[in-house]
Amino acid sequence: MPLALSRGSLRPWRRGDEPSLVRYANNRNIWRNLRDRFPHPYTAADADAWITKAEADDHVARVLAEEAQVVPDRPHVRVGDEEAGKE
Repeated sequence: MPLALSRGSLRPWRRGDEPSLVRYANNRNIWRNLRDRFPHPYTAADADAWITKAEADDHVARVLAEEAQVVPDRPHVRVGDEEAGKE
């Protein structure tokens, strides 16, 4: 069940999230702050495996994906944040 937020929503992982998951998970800083089992580099195969697990396992499906718009060419800045000076 999606949860609406002011600038996006939280929802279960689904097919089609793989490119975004790879884009944000393939980050050395993310990897360094997670458990040893989190892969680095994070590949499309890793994302596919995670989405497959999330679809099959109700517990994993409860781990939500964030759905938010980002500013083109500046993926770390969300739409709305640039106007508020939150870059």
